[in-house]
Amino acid sequence: MLSMMFGTAAGLSVGMSLTQSLLDIGFMLALLYAALRVSNHLARFQQSATALLGSGALLELFAMVPLGLLPPGQEGQATGGTALLFLALIFWGILVAGHIIRHVFELRLAQGVAISLLYHFLAYSLVGGLLTGA
Repeated sequence: MLSMMFGTAAGLSVGMSLTQSLLDIGFMLALLYAALRVSNHLARFQQSATALLGSGALLELFAMVPLGLLPPGQEGQATGGTALLFLALIFWGILVAGHIIRHVFELRLAQGVAISLLYHFLAYSLVGGLLTGA
């Protein structure tokens, strides 16, 4: 969900970052729908999708801070404090999504975070694989 800003920060074109972001959102919504349907909580889809997308949008806004710290023309070369800020945003995003998942599926926080982490690895692998052909 942070893929638009992080894609830009990694030096991807705006078009590639947008494609990556749209694929990530579609994958997230499809998995959320399937999981809610299987667990008989489909009535929670709109609320949980809004929470996940809204928190992702808020984190995108916060990602503008480290992006603003990068020298012009060096978007793919975040180092030092800027790289740590990006890493902190990634961890924060995983925790926020885990907290939302926890409430949606009535799980423990550790379980929600584990599902969020698993999702991020799957999305990164799938979307990255589709866009790079790997």
